[in-house]
Amino acid sequence: MSNALFKSIQACSLQSFVDLKHAQGYNYTHQSNLLRRFDMFLCERSYPCVWLKIQIVDSFIEQFSQCKALSQSKMLSPVRNYSRFLHLRYPQSYVLAMPAIRTKRSSRFYIYSIEEISALMQAAAALGPPGTIRAHTVKTLIGLLYVSGLRISEALALNVEDIDVHENVLFVRKGKFGKDRYVPLAASSIEALLCYRREAEKTCKDQALFISTKGTRLSSKTMDKIFRALLRTCSIASSKPWPRIHDLRHTFAVNCLCKWYDQGCDVNALLPVLSTVMGHVKVSCTQIYLHVPARLREQAATRFHHHVQQIIPEKQS
Repeated sequence: MSNALFKSIQACSLQSFVDLKHAQGYNYTHQSNLLRRFDMFLCERSYPCVWLKIQIVDSFIEQFSQCKALSQSKMLSPVRNYSRFLHLRYPQSYVLAMPAIRTKRSSRFYIYSIEEISALMQAAAALGPPGTIRAHTVKTLIGLLYVSGLRISEALALNVEDIDVHENVLFVRKGKFGKDRYVPLAASSIEALLCYRREAEKTCKDQALFISTKGTRLSSKTMDKIFRALLRTCSIASSKPWPRIHDLRHTFAVNCLCKWYDQGCDVNALLPVLSTVMGHVKVSCTQIYLHVPARLREQAATRFHHHVQQIIPEKQS
């Protein structure tokens, strides 16, 4: 990216910020275009300072006053992050706060039980047409999503070379926000992928890990259609809104939470690890997936009761 993209007095700082994002593994092309719009605004106003003043930021925000909350949040997000970066260089520089109007996140989710996962994988194993790779593909993909927490788009973008059999990890290239990461797997999961790959080699026409019956990379549209049919077959989709394949990601996060709690781990200390594995840029994004099931609430209540008993012994009669 050339410095010519930025022409205001803050061109150097803007370029340094974009370079930092690139160094962190982000693609940042779309965000750079939004920052260029901010740069052009500074030029049009003949803004003379290498730091930001509240007046110039408010004037820029005014341009989006007629936009919907979601659009406004997306347009201003790169400028908000840039203002934080600039504040580190110039403490007097104004930091753009979070928008007053927050977009409402969907609370829709479904946590699959182990019995439902087993039923889905059994139904997937029976898929036709006979003699094709479809059954093996869908069964393996559902299993991978359940144990890894990958986004469906990330799983379908995997290539054979992304499996590291020595370290038992998957290399996810340019996930959401364009960031690469490694996802650890159990040895049994790696072996399941290798077993699938050996079968898929008879049909595969490229380096895609998960393939269609034609030997090409499986599409999300096709997988979504198949998954919906499996939900009906297993009587899981009983009413609207239907469970989604994305809910396997919610299930993964909840299972991690329950496992750590059962093991007596410090869950708060481990949340950054889960955030990294799931490809989130901050822990607050991961917390959206941490739905506390009834079983965990009961365990927490029991532990709290025992803890209080140790501090305040029951009154002797």
